[in-house]
Amino acid sequence: MDYKMIGGDGREYGPIPLNELKNWIREGRIGRETLIARSDVGVWLAASKFSELDPDLRDVYEKNPSLSRHSFEPVGFWPRVGAFLLDNIVMWIAFYAVWSWIGLDFAGEPPKTPVMQTPEDALEFFNTYLPFLAKQWAIYFPMHFLYHVLLNGTFGATLGKMIIGAKIVKLDGDRIGYGRAILRYIGARISDICYIGYLFVAFRDDKRALHDLIASTRVIYKR
Repeated sequence: MDYKMIGGDGREYGPIPLNELKNWIREGRIGRETLIARSDVGVWLAASKFSELDPDLRDVYEKNPSLSRHSFEPVGFWPRVGAFLLDNIVMWIAFYAVWSWIGLDFAGEPPKTPVMQTPEDALEFFNTYLPFLAKQWAIYFPMHFLYHVLLNGTFGATLGKMIIGAKIVKLDGDRIGYGRAILRYIGARISDICYIGYLFVAFRDDKRALHDLIASTRVIYKR
């Protein structure tokens, strides 16, 4: 059987035999949460999930207690849902604060909803309301982008994730920086499609969403 691993740089290494993989463990290249794929399994799992690697991992961690800081506990589905909802609350409060300040001058009064008795009435209202909605989006989406990119790039967490004690890191545990925060933000908009990308967290062993896979990141609890 051969093995592959995902390094801290997000790149795939292997296939290699078991004895070489164990050498990488002893060299410190592989920790308990390093993603490993075995040829007969076909899915990526944390190294700690493979019984044949457990003695070597335990030996390395016992000899080097400082390595425990690299043991990343992934944040599960429901805590991330909670953080997501908290972030949305924060964003809408911020948006309406800004909108109440500049919205009337920028977009004017919202169109009144008419009594819609025919499809033509609904279409007319839609054509009237769409320009107003576009102006709201022109304020909301830049705010949304800056909120996520600046906070994640600077602190590794939005306010929602800070509240639940989580942070976003690269696969090796380092901070993601602004470039990767932008890539992750773009990936999250792909995850927004029917929210299918977020469901990855519920079914993957490493609890990574689609946008985590795109940006080579993970969401873990702070130590």
